[in-house]
Formats: sequence, C-alpha cells, structure tokens
Amino acid sequence: RVAVKLELRTARYPQLAYESRVYQRLQGCEGIPKLYYFGTEGDYNVLVLQRLHSTVEDLLLARGGRLSHLEAACVARQMVRVLESVHRRGIVHRDLKPENFMFETGKPDATLHLIDYGLSKCFIDSRTQQHIPPRTDKSLTGTPRYASLGNHDGLEQSRRDDLESLCYVIVYLMRGTLPWMGLK
Repeated sequence: RVAVKLELRTARYPQLAYESRVYQRLQGCEGIPKLYYFGTEGDYNVLVLQRLHSTVEDLLLARGGRLSHLEAACVARQMVRVLESVHRRGIVHRDLKPENFMFETGKPDATLHLIDYGLSKCFIDSRTQQHIPPRTDKSLTGTPRYASLGNHDGLEQSRRDDLESLCYVIVYLMRGTLPWMGLK
C-alpha cells in the first residue's frame, strides 16, 4: 500500500515535480516518508510515497481536542527532531501544521513523519552555497493560523519561522486552541 498524489499535467501552478525533488533531497532523513516514484501517467503527474496512518490533528480530535502535557511533549520532541533533519538538508518547510505531521502506525508513540513539501524552499543558494538573502516583499505562504509573525509581515522565511510555527502547533496541541483562532 502506498500514498499517491495526483496533479493534472495542465495545472496552472504545477508543484509535484518540485515536491518530488525535495523528497529526493530528504530521503534518508529521520521522519521523511519514502519516495517510490514520480512521473507522468496519462493526464497526471504522479507522486508515490510511503503510506502513513494518521495525522497529529487526528490524534488531537481522538483525544477530545487537546493532548495531555506528556503526550504533547512526546509528539513535540519528535516534531523538533524531524524538523531539525529537514533543516540540516537546507530546506525550510514553510507550512507546519498538525495535518502535515503523520504517524507511521495508529499508535501515538509511532514514528512521526513530516509531509507536504509543495511550499518548501531551499534556504541555501545552490550556486553560492550561502544563505539566501533576506527580503521584505513576500506574500503570506502557508497556513495563516500557524504562520510566524515575520511571514505575516512579508519577510522571507527561514528556519526561525519554521520554529515559531512549530511552537504555535505545540501550543495548539496542549490547549486545543490558539488566541487568534476565530478572528476575522
């Protein structure tokens, strides 16, 4: 059994080819699903990945909307480790949320994986091997609920923004809500 992501070849903003290259770069990292295939089949671009079980959001809902401090700490520890391995490969995720963290099996102590790299970005310039320069003209990328303040302010995202987003995710897991949820 596998997970399959499909995208019309005629999509206005195709991203599966890019996402497959990110998965290739991250193969072997802790908490990254195995990439089995990327290619074109008929009218679709196809990405085939290791099938995972359930998301952290699913666990939260199963626990009545919030995790115990111990459960949240165990999940948070794995989240930090996975994100650290992604950052070590020069990638900033840019869309951290409970729905993008998935357990390998149905048990909450199972290995946690980080998925969905369609919005991710290399923060190391491949030509110069230097950190990409800061910019202030960016639009919001990712899920607004968990986005960093810098992301909301139009700043180029980097590892610090992923870490800030991860902190918001962890608070959400422990409290079941964030102070700005429900605001227009």
